[in-house]
Amino acid sequence: MREGARQALGRAGLTIALLVVPARHAAAQSPRCSQVDTVPPVPARGWAPPLDRPVSIQARDVALRDILDRLAVAAAVRLSYSPDLLPLDRRICAAFFDVALGGALSELLAGTGVEARVVAGEQVVLAPLAGRETPGVARSTAVLEQVVVTGSAAGAPERSLPIGLTVISGAELRGRAANGAASETFNGAVPGVWLWNEAPTTLLAHYASIRGASSFGVSSFGVSYPKVYIDGIEMASPLLLSRVDPEMIERIEVIRGPQGAALYGTDAISGVVNIVTRTAGAAPGAPRFGGHASFGVAGSDYVARPPVTQEYGGTFRAGASTRAVTLGLTAGGTGAYVPGAFDRHLGATASTRFVGAKTILTGTARLQLADAVVPESPILLDSLPGSLDRAPRQRAGQYTAGATMRAMQSERVTHTLVLGVDGYRLRGVGLDGMAIPSAADSALRAANGGADRATLRVGTTRLGGNDLVSTSLTFAVEESVLRSETSGLLAPPDTASSGSGSSGPGPGGGGSDDREHRGEGSGVAWRSNTGIIAQGTAALVGIAYFTGGVRLEQNAGFLGAPRWSALPMLGMSLVGGGDGVTVKVRTAYGRGIRPARNASRESTWGGDDPVRRALAPESQSGIELGADLYFGRVAAIRVTRFDQTASDLIQPVARYYAGRSDGGPGAHRVDYELQNVGRILNRGWELEGSLARGALALSGTFTQTMSTVQRIDSSRYTGDLFNGARVLEVPRFTASLQGSWSAAGRSASIGATSVADWIDYDRLGLAAAIVADTSSTPSSPAALRALLRAHWRRYPGVTRLRASMSRDLARGYAIVVTGENLLGTQTGEPDDITIVPGRTVRIGVRRAF
Repeated sequence: MREGARQALGRAGLTIALLVVPARHAAAQSPRCSQVDTVPPVPARGWAPPLDRPVSIQARDVALRDILDRLAVAAAVRLSYSPDLLPLDRRICAAFFDVALGGALSELLAGTGVEARVVAGEQVVLAPLAGRETPGVARSTAVLEQVVVTGSAAGAPERSLPIGLTVISGAELRGRAANGAASETFNGAVPGVWLWNEAPTTLLAHYASIRGASSFGVSSFGVSYPKVYIDGIEMASPLLLSRVDPEMIERIEVIRGPQGAALYGTDAISGVVNIVTRTAGAAPGAPRFGGHASFGVAGSDYVARPPVTQEYGGTFRAGASTRAVTLGLTAGGTGAYVPGAFDRHLGATASTRFVGAKTILTGTARLQLADAVVPESPILLDSLPGSLDRAPRQRAGQYTAGATMRAMQSERVTHTLVLGVDGYRLRGVGLDGMAIPSAADSALRAANGGADRATLRVGTTRLGGNDLVSTSLTFAVEESVLRSETSGLLAPPDTASSGSGSSGPGPGGGGSDDREHRGEGSGVAWRSNTGIIAQGTAALVGIAYFTGGVRLEQNAGFLGAPRWSALPMLGMSLVGGGDGVTVKVRTAYGRGIRPARNASRESTWGGDDPVRRALAPESQSGIELGADLYFGRVAAIRVTRFDQTASDLIQPVARYYAGRSDGGPGAHRVDYELQNVGRILNRGWELEGSLARGALALSGTFTQTMSTVQRIDSSRYTGDLFNGARVLEVPRFTASLQGSWSAAGRSASIGATSVADWIDYDRLGLAAAIVADTSSTPSSPAALRALLRAHWRRYPGVTRLRASMSRDLARGYAIVVTGENLLGTQTGEPDDITIVPGRTVRIGVRRAF
């Protein structure tokens, strides 16, 4: 086989040994990076300058984009291309020795419908073949051969990963005219992940489930949340990822479950989200500016006049592929969908990319500002007039800045350095997920604080092996420092004396950590953690892949000893098939842990201190087993079974202490105390599929999840959950179906998402029973538990419909019409008092580059 390939390349006049999966050929067996014999160079003939310049380069298991940019540097040319036309994440293994640049590009671009053209001097553009329809990325990238940076220490083809990784492309988000809301981005695109559809005035993301319950978050604001990275830089608080700019997204990679903790450390017990920003140079004659503007109205049953919604954005790019800068700006807002409400948001994202002969340097900078007023729900105000106050004005700001450098020491050795900082500031941000809505605890639900996290990660990956077995070994060290600050948060007056648990050192104790320094009376804490990572993979003849790794984590958020925790991951995948059909079977085990003290909890939780509560860290471990079936590039089906156990999840538990003595409404203060729950089982199935034929494409997901309490820790937990109970707010079923059509200058899409069968509180009934009726005040923890359980309610579900269509105009402009929540449902998710805007229709203009 190798001899035949060598003869074919010789006929092309190349001295090259190239291993790649062309887009026109779906190989059943994985291509392997084989040992390459050096062949005498063949003179370049027939290539116009500068395509006749000789280049030499060796690389294994890297993305097509990296090879293209390094070739441009080696040949000293300006290379330009569109990320929407090429499968830039396709896996490449290549060795070029004194090969003409034109010949190398011709082989690399085989089957993509794109060719190299000289436009002027040193400028080379990769453009569609003459007379060919513009290719689409989805049709030119083999799913299993795309290189992803999440789930492996230094990036790897998805074929070798034993976990169920989902990739959302920026082109997909832009194609369906997504507005950037987190719920719209993830719901329906990632099986096993669901965010509650919240009003635009909500500044925090509200996760309903990531394969069930893996944390009760902060102030009951969701039962799960992932660890979030932006270009490899960890966000200080993942709850603030409530909006993204689709124009600045290259792709979003998502891991569900604790399998990612071996690489990403504490806080990754439910999953990992990595957002890769978009950087693209501008070819001569191509537009350097893009943008969009839309205007619309939203329906609402709670105001006389429909609220106005507006979204604006602009993008700018400069440079070529090896020296590129991209800047995106966004602004928008929504009016009063309920009386007195509004929101405004501003954002800026910048990315850079510089490519050298053996180095690639990328940079990221981001700033997001949000301002909102969120009145109490009109449903509550109508039922309990005069007993509830309006929430304060809420503001949130967040930023990210950092850089990543990859240095290719040789074909087999790559060094990686990531350095960055992420932070946020909150003022008056309401945490409306509390069990009992009450004006008396509004101070508890208004967060004021912030955090800044600086991260440094250094790693080395070495590739090895031969034609039979290929290996990869990675070692890395990560150090991060977190500064968190809280201010204006109300702690119950009796917490200083009523703390439970031991205050001394030892497991579960509340002793101070020698790595934490808290300014007395200042509300400022400094905390650091260290991770030591080792991961190895082995591939046997491109069919069997074995992965193992461990991360040793020292985190100051752990209360008491031990300070070190081992987070392992083991996995295996088998890939085979024939005649255009590929089958992959995979399984993986992982364990993750989340400390009781972290930035998300401390900056947004206004109750008692986790140190005084002597809380144990949250943890989750489990296994997933999956099977993937691919029919060329026409159809794909992926099925995953997960079985996970979460222990010591921390929940805010409601209690009482005396308030006013006049006996009026709201006289009894509702207080919340952080407590470890016990053990929870998360089990279920995930199904995702896609079908593409001509101009039509169809995709869908379905998830069935059961989160149940296996064992309550009765010595520490006094809340309303009990053995055998379903965990509140975790939906049993979620599903989606998306269809799209595209042709020359026109496109349309329609999609539906559905969530069904979950248990939550009858919050309206609770408010009436506790806030307005002082005679029903429970006199003991047992009575309070009984009252809360009496107001558990099963919610049947909500279905939402969305559609969009666009038509090209002159000079690169297009008109876009979108409709959201077309069924007009404003209530029912996640409870009986939350209100979202109704049917929303927007019309706008977009100019893409």
